Amino acid sequence: MDTGTVFGLAGLVVALVSLVYVRTQAAASRMQAEASAEQTRITRRIAALEASLRLEDRAFELRREMGDHPAFLEAYFRANPQLQQVIERAGGFQTAMMIRRMIDTTQDIHVLRREGVITDEHWRTWIAAFPPWTKMAEFQVVFDSAVARGIYDGAFVDFCRAVARGETPSDPGGGPTAPL
Repeated sequence: MDTGTVFGLAGLVVALVSLVYVRTQAAASRMQAEASAEQTRITRRIAALEASLRLEDRAFELRREMGDHPAFLEAYFRANPQLQQVIERAGGFQTAMMIRRMIDTTQDIHVLRREGVITDEHWRTWIAAFPPWTKMAEFQVVFDSAVARGIYDGAFVDFCRAVARGETPSDPGGGPTAPL
C-alpha cells in the first residue's frame, strides 16, 4: 500500500469521525435548545401564575375593604340588589367574603394541581379540609351565585359539586384521590 492510499484512508476515517462528532454535537445542541425553551415556558407560566395570584389578592382586598365603608357598601347594594340578597342569605358581608375567599383559594389549588405545581401532600391536606365547608348552606349560596356569574372554571365547578354530593372527585393532577 502506498502512502497516498494510507493518507486517503486516514482522511476518510477522520472525515467519518468528524461527521459522527458533528451529528452528535448537533443532537446535543438541539436537546439543549429544547430544554432551554421548556425552561423558558415554565418560567413564563410561573410568572403568569404569580401575577394572577397577586391580582386575585388585590381583588379580594378591595371586596373586603367594602365592608369598612358603609356608604360605599350601601351604594353597591343599591346598584346590585341581587348580590345584597346573596350576601344576606350567606350570613352577612364578612361571612360571604370569608366563604368567597375560601372558594377562590380552593380554585387556585385546583388549577395549580392541574398545572403540576401542587404536591400530593399539599393536595391531600387541602382536599381533606374542603368537604365540610361544602356542606354549609352559606357556602352553597355564595358558590351558586359565583357559578351563575361565570366566575369559576368549569372543571372546578364539577369538582366542587362532586365534593358537595359526598363523592370522591377526580384529582386534577391525575394522581389517585383518597376517599373523602
